[in-house]
Amino acid sequence: MVDPRWMDVVQGRAGRVGCANMTRFDTLDAKRQGNDWQLCLDEWEPSEGCLAFSVGIGNAWQFDDALATQLGCEVHSFDPTQELHAAHAAHRMPGVHFHYVGLGSMRRNAYGRQGKGAEMMSLDAMMARWAGNRAVDVLKIDCEGCEWAAITHVAKRQPHLLRRVRMLLIELHVSTSMQLSQARSLSAFARHVFEEHGFRVYRHRPNLGKMQDRFKVLPELKAAGLDPEPCCYELHLVREPSGAAPPADAAARPWARVERPPSEPSLESIRASDLLGG
Repeated sequence: MVDPRWMDVVQGRAGRVGCANMTRFDTLDAKRQGNDWQLCLDEWEPSEGCLAFSVGIGNAWQFDDALATQLGCEVHSFDPTQELHAAHAAHRMPGVHFHYVGLGSMRRNAYGRQGKGAEMMSLDAMMARWAGNRAVDVLKIDCEGCEWAAITHVAKRQPHLLRRVRMLLIELHVSTSMQLSQARSLSAFARHVFEEHGFRVYRHRPNLGKMQDRFKVLPELKAAGLDPEPCCYELHLVREPSGAAPPADAAARPWARVERPPSEPSLESIRASDLLGG
């Protein structure tokens, strides 16, 4: 049985934490490409030597480039898609390093298929090779469904790995056409990320996705309260502020329903924009 509270967290209605100081290096083109990622700077001031991993590019470089040019981060960008390999390899931006590497395993998706010579690695192996013993300040994962197996692997084999990650930006692909075949994968992800590592949602965005990926939610997730239409949800995660006073009921409060910030797009507004072709 799926815990309904995880459906609230995935849909941005619980497990929230405020962020007063958020980056604003988005562009209209980035939003149109689903590349609208923002960082919370409340408890982190980027400095020389900051490190970012970006898993899944889709030839949309705005976020990766901004991390390097505006925040001064060393950025490692990973994508194993054969059809985009030449374009990815040709991208040049100081501080941004492309690797023809994928996370976990890859199935053919809207961007293409796994390329010949592309190396597939676990998250712990990626971090061991390109981070060494350093912390990863920003870990972005948008890999068309590879996140389920990747996080399950980490939870079982390297359960402390995410302690080395400051911010986790991840698109959860909840459609059965995008590698989510078992409801327990979502439950395992939620327990590991939210309960065991204490991440909370500071920004949230639903993504309807392509028509062929909508209305393909597992029956168990729908019964637990997950809207059946969107294919995906973009979650921006950070741990609760270190100086925050514990609530009276610390165990229950994170999962209580809250109002979404008015600055975030609601599912209703995204549906309306979709109908208008926006």
